[in-house]
Amino acid sequence: MATAITVQELPANAVAIDDLTFTAGDDTGMTFINDGNTILIIKNTDAAATPAVTADGVAAADSGRDGTSVATLAAGIGNIAILGPFKTRNWNTSTGVVDLSMSVADAPNLELAAVRYQLG
Repeated sequence: MATAITVQELPANAVAIDDLTFTAGDDTGMTFINDGNTILIIKNTDAAATPAVTADGVAAADSGRDGTSVATLAAGIGNIAILGPFKTRNWNTSTGVVDLSMSVADAPNLELAAVRYQLG
């Protein structure tokens, strides 16, 4: 069963990355609830590797996508990377989540946080 990442609300004012709660990478799969205003923050905790996370899109007649993996992002050594936001019609499964995958080798070096933000 995939590990669910709890979506955190980004406050109106800035928040420090260290104030977010990160979930350890899981090579059996991960998901997060997506409303179209959600981004994924990926933290690489390894000092020597560049692990990657793949977000798996879904087939949508009006998106031109075929449901294969459509976005892979590697966080540089000791860095943080951001992926998203995710349009719901292109990314959400029938249960309203985005599916994530990573390799067995990469998972121990990753921490992820899903953050929802409000525009305007």
